[in-house]
Order: sequence, then C-alpha cells, then structure tokens
Amino acid sequence: NSVEEMFATCDIISLHVPLLDTTKGLVSRKLLLEQTKSGLTLINTSRAGLIEEQDVLDALEAGQLKGYLTDVLSIEPMSELCLLRDKAGILITPHIGSRTQETIQRQGSMAVNNLKNISLG
Repeated sequence: NSVEEMFATCDIISLHVPLLDTTKGLVSRKLLLEQTKSGLTLINTSRAGLIEEQDVLDALEAGQLKGYLTDVLSIEPMSELCLLRDKAGILITPHIGSRTQETIQRQGSMAVNNLKNISLG
C-alpha cells in the first residue's frame, strides 16, 4: 500500500520511519487536506521532520484530522512559540519512553565501560 492509500483508508496512523531525504515532510498539506480520510488520528513518535507542523495544525482546524499525538517537535525543548502548543486535538508528551530506572543505570554503566575500553584499547 502507498502512503496515500493508507491515509485515505485508516482511522489511526502511527509513524515509525527514519528521517531521510525521502521521508522529510512526508506528511504535508497535500496529503493531509486532499488525500486523508476525515477524522484520522495521527501519531508521531519517530522524528519531527516527517511532518509539517503548520499543515498538521491546518488539517486539525479543517476537521481532516481528529487528533495529533507526538513526542517529537521541530524545536526541542518546546518553546513558548511552538505552533502546536496548547492547541485542541494535540497531545504532546516528552520523548523519554525509554527512560526507566533500569535503563538509566544501564546507560551509565555502558558509558563507563566504553570509556574504560577506549583507555585500555
């Protein structure tokens, strides 16, 4: 299925793709306002550059999007001027899903071990 076919038929789409030259701005005005099934909920936990924030906001205001959920923004940390901040239909959470007590300890141990290996190598 093409991206256009998925946006035309799905109720919920969650983005899980890398940010490459070919995926930058993948979700834009044309896709959202001309090819998206009305009422779509869009989730982006990949990279902010996959979407055009103003186009997402316009699609929400036009009723094409039911909601936009993200933990990535074009400018991080989120500034007071963020286009998506405090808008109806948008949920922004911090990009820290992997931050548990165990992963924090494991990351610290790995960093120390990497430093030791460099020093000894």
